[in-house]
Amino acid sequence: MKQRTVKVTLYKVTKQTANQADNTADQTPDAIELQKFLNDIFKPQLNVSFDVKYADSPLSLNWDVPSNPADPASGNGILDSNADDNESISAELDNILGNRPSGRPESNIDVFLLGTDHFINNVAWATTRRTENGNGANACWVVGDALQGRSMTALMRTISHEIGHVFVGYGHRT
Repeated sequence: MKQRTVKVTLYKVTKQTANQADNTADQTPDAIELQKFLNDIFKPQLNVSFDVKYADSPLSLNWDVPSNPADPASGNGILDSNADDNESISAELDNILGNRPSGRPESNIDVFLLGTDHFINNVAWATTRRTENGNGANACWVVGDALQGRSMTALMRTISHEIGHVFVGYGHRT
């Protein structure tokens, strides 16, 4: 297979909610260390190398979509990962995608690192979606916290796992 380079942009996402402290990822990998980690995994298997960079500025927004548009505080407080099918993404994930800055770096895959304050039982969560909604990115959303003692290596392993879904699709082999 021909050698190729995949550009990955990392976004630190801060959730802003009225009358609550901002929430962002507690752990964020170093871009060069993550690049080496990804290269070590994917180059031997797919002949793919990576160019990993952080976005120039973090994303700060309230991504929680209200259930009642007249009441901005009527969201469920939990990041809804996807719509009812595997072909589309939730309005909340779309909200995060839509808030990427104009003039952002060219990227093949965007990785959004999120905090855990708004996840059910603070369980590690990640998903990958090939967007088909006009936002034009392959994207991964990953909890960037040290859940249950998760190390930085384990976080990078989760990111690489989700990037693998961009290459090979949904589902897992047993």
